[in-house]
Amino acid sequence: MAQSQLTEKLQVPSEQEEPLSALSDNAFTPLQEGEEYEPILSPYKEYKEVTVYSAALGILLGAIFTVAATYMPLKIGQGVTSDVPIAAIGIGLAAVLGRKNVLGENTLMQCIGSTGSMVNSGVIFVMPALFILQLQVSYNQLVWTTIMGGVLGIAFAIILRNYFVVHMHGQYPFPGSLSTTEILLSGAKGGDSLRILIYSSIVGGLADFATNSFGWWNSIFTSRFCAFGEQLASKHKVLFAVDIESVVVAMGYMTGLRYAAIIAAGSMFGWWCLIPFLNFFADGQTIAVGTNIVKLIKDMSPEEIFRNYVRFIGIGTLAMAGILGVIKMAPFIGIAFKEALVGIIKTNSHNGEVLRTRRDLPMSWVVGAVAAVGVVFAILIKAGYADTWLQSIAITFVLIIGGFLFSVVGTTSIAFTASEPVSGLTLLTLIIGAQAMVSTGLIGNAGIMVVLLMCSVVCSCLFMTGCFVGDLKAAFWLGITPKKMQIWKLVNVVFSAFIAAGVILVLASSFGFSGPGSLVAPQANAIAAVIDPLMSGQSAPWVLYLVGAVLAICLDMMKVPALAFGLGLYMPLALTIPLLVGGIISYVVSHRSDDALLNKLRQHRGVLVSSGFIAGGSLLGVLSACLRVMGYDFTELPWGHTDNPEIWSLVMYVLLCSYYIWYAAKPKSCEE
Repeated sequence: MAQSQLTEKLQVPSEQEEPLSALSDNAFTPLQEGEEYEPILSPYKEYKEVTVYSAALGILLGAIFTVAATYMPLKIGQGVTSDVPIAAIGIGLAAVLGRKNVLGENTLMQCIGSTGSMVNSGVIFVMPALFILQLQVSYNQLVWTTIMGGVLGIAFAIILRNYFVVHMHGQYPFPGSLSTTEILLSGAKGGDSLRILIYSSIVGGLADFATNSFGWWNSIFTSRFCAFGEQLASKHKVLFAVDIESVVVAMGYMTGLRYAAIIAAGSMFGWWCLIPFLNFFADGQTIAVGTNIVKLIKDMSPEEIFRNYVRFIGIGTLAMAGILGVIKMAPFIGIAFKEALVGIIKTNSHNGEVLRTRRDLPMSWVVGAVAAVGVVFAILIKAGYADTWLQSIAITFVLIIGGFLFSVVGTTSIAFTASEPVSGLTLLTLIIGAQAMVSTGLIGNAGIMVVLLMCSVVCSCLFMTGCFVGDLKAAFWLGITPKKMQIWKLVNVVFSAFIAAGVILVLASSFGFSGPGSLVAPQANAIAAVIDPLMSGQSAPWVLYLVGAVLAICLDMMKVPALAFGLGLYMPLALTIPLLVGGIISYVVSHRSDDALLNKLRQHRGVLVSSGFIAGGSLLGVLSACLRVMGYDFTELPWGHTDNPEIWSLVMYVLLCSYYIWYAAKPKSCEE
């Protein structure tokens, strides 16, 4: 390739920019010998990417969606990225403001804005465990663990970019990245996308605000609403429950019918098979059995049997699913190490200018960032918690090595399914870290604190790496400069860390993460249940963990996603049933017509409706939490409650789902 072509920096004026085309056929197939993929934007030209408009709007939208993405996983146990709604909003705003040829700006804005929903996983999946265990949690701890995880995740994403994005082009489908790419390319319909998001945000937000703030209807509908259902629950331990909030059913829509059904199947197996099975032997039980159990099974509610027995089987399933993932990815881990070493050598020896679409931050900087995180983490642990440098270095070693190895596993999962087994991989890291601390003599509360701080950094790192590699794949298809995305991703990690930490403290003060009326925080409760006996000298339910592990192996042998099934086995039934409902709605919306193009249009519209429900419901859910902290309790007002909240729960849920289907399937033809 001629040097003049590489060094020529032709800024394309917006009025002269060539019209955008669709992705080429070889965007989805492996490249033949000598074949090059031509992205949408030419790599030989310069385009508007980082501007005041894209950077400012990306940071603003990132702040809003960081709040939403911090609340919702604590509610339903699943993380969500904000790529799709931010991309849709960017397109809509461009249409409203009359901005032309802003593909580069919108892509950078989406990349910057989605940072918070990637980097906050540590503070939402791990750090609430400290609140559950009644250990002191400071704002500074939440912030620095998030920033470290974000920096480490971005560094690993840069190391892995060439392999996953370029070398394996056409081998991985990257469904999430493809969805974002298609939305960014659909600029002609941006105004409609923005309107759908706004309307859906209003409907979902008001519905969830009323659910959380008033007593008109319960947030969870259960079969106990009638005498027969109460008898089933008390005598036979059979219970049906569904959370009626819009954010949960919207997450089910985004998950899709297949995986939502597998998650729900795991939950049904636990609640409608294992719990009644255990209850069958309750009459013959004379002593309490299990770790820290004081009640007999016959005296327990279905929820108590679930918490004391079934969820530990789910933990074992999740952990073994993570182990199986590492085993399957062993060859890819070796390749990733090789690519990283080759990348460092090339960076130090290559003097020519690199094509715009292949520019990364220097590999020497990347390796330096990883080393800096390791050194700072080791110093902080030694200064505040560890007794010896051996303990500090050992936990830092687990952080760096475990973080990289599991990032490869998580990124592969993102590349295939657009979802990542962060929970299982973090649990596995926790067990490894706990064993390392016990072997070096650091136990008790200090050991718990050290291991959970490490896990928080690793968890943020895993999700950031996988999701950011997905962003970089979208950039590869579109022709965006990777280096600019990497720089601004780092910038917004800092802003997002401060926001996510504040939201966690507000939610902890208002709802809490354990006990009646609290946020579910399933991952944090699982982590607390595992780490406490490991580090406090108590007996752990190893038999139940082993049962879950064997179950995961059997599921894997039957080609059933063990991680999804295990997540359902661990999650409360009230959260998995609405996931299934959302998956069914997704199927209905996308199969109502004989016209394949119309079905695709409706499916895409449903994604926007889901994004609106998630954004509006999460934001107003946090507002409801803030009002609780300030002492406002609307249920005490004369008009703030009803006499039959259980029945009204069912009525409101049917209305919400009906609206969902109607609004998503509203277009009668592709022209609408």
